[in-house]
Amino acid sequence: MPKRKPNVSTGQLPLNQSHARSLDEILGTQGRNPYKEKTVEDYKNSLADMNMADLQAHAVELFVIPRDDRDVLTRSLIKEFEKKVVRYETPTQQSTVQGNNKEQLLKILYEGK
Repeated sequence: MPKRKPNVSTGQLPLNQSHARSLDEILGTQGRNPYKEKTVEDYKNSLADMNMADLQAHAVELFVIPRDDRDVLTRSLIKEFEKKVVRYETPTQQSTVQGNNKEQLLKILYEGK
């Protein structure tokens, strides 16, 4: 099915695009992993294997400014990867409230009612 264009007379997008909540929904990149790697070390290795043109194309795909200096570009790509990993990675340790702290916490929570 062809993509619908905005209505020229009203300037409104089709219903499915006008109610999008994020840029990913508008661009259709939701649920897609552009990094193709799960760990920082694997990602660093894949960046090392890329030539400069591939690195710059990868940067454009990730909405990172494609710089001419390979080291600067690699560092910025790794920084963006780490931000994404931190955002979606589940915590490994659960915090627990014990003893007296639990009672104090419940008291504070009930004060807000």
